[in-house]
Amino acid sequence: MSRQSRRGLTRVEVIVIAVAIFLLLGLLIPLTNSARDGGGRRGQCMNNQKQFGLAASQYAATTNEMPPVITTFTPTKFVYPPDAVKKQPAGPYYAGWFQYLSPQLEHFFIYGVYYVPDAKTALAGSEVPHVYDAVCPDAPDRIDVAGALSYAVNAGRFSDSPIPEGFPVGKLLDGVWDDRSLAGTGKPVPHTTLDYIAKNGGLSHTILLSENLDTVSWVLSPKDEKFEQTLLWDPVVQTRINEKVGTGLSNATARPSSNHPGGAVFCYCDGHVNFISDAIDYKVYVALMTGDGDYADAELSRSNASSK
Repeated sequence: MSRQSRRGLTRVEVIVIAVAIFLLLGLLIPLTNSARDGGGRRGQCMNNQKQFGLAASQYAATTNEMPPVITTFTPTKFVYPPDAVKKQPAGPYYAGWFQYLSPQLEHFFIYGVYYVPDAKTALAGSEVPHVYDAVCPDAPDRIDVAGALSYAVNAGRFSDSPIPEGFPVGKLLDGVWDDRSLAGTGKPVPHTTLDYIAKNGGLSHTILLSENLDTVSWVLSPKDEKFEQTLLWDPVVQTRINEKVGTGLSNATARPSSNHPGGAVFCYCDGHVNFISDAIDYKVYVALMTGDGDYADAELSRSNASSK
């Protein structure tokens, strides 16, 4: 009976296998780290927005109305640039939603920090406090920029665009956050409440805020205050999520955008957050902006069913 000798691996074969394993590890480890880091950054962005949602609910519970997205006023608090306090220019003075939520967010050091448009001294970045949770961690170029803001709030329909016939919208056409800068213009100044949102669309179906790469700062500038911290829906332009990034502030770029692959993070009026694909149908997005939950649910269910 003959005994068969077993042939082992040669030194060359061992080296080839080792090289192949190292190459595979070199490919897989960066992908794993990227996925882990990306998920962590998106998770932090979701947590930021959740805190904003809780702060907005606290503000609404205390004042019985939602905070303004923008307002004009005569200053009685701190003003930037610092020497503008002495000059007291005529104004108008602007304040945005982030300042109004700063007490609820425990950012007391920015409460009352406003922009003075007529001051001769330019607003210097070093003079504006930096707030880390005001910036999405997936926007690394802005993490250390003083006064930077990554988030924008639902201010409703772009007022210059008519609604095409048959376009499905809820009753919250003018958004969740009120434009108080209308005071003194002869136009009605809205004061939206959570009760109204609950009865006319549903808190869980109405977008409160999201992120926008074209949002600049929580310190408002008078030139672009209409678009600087807002999300608008426009049935004429219909700019989708992540479209036209970096093209400047306008009604066309007052839309959600982010560096998260494939979409953006959203917070709703009931405080829950989720990630919405940039492939979402624009009418479904509008339904969520206006609180038309029934339409949004039906269309999302149909879309999910057809994709299976």
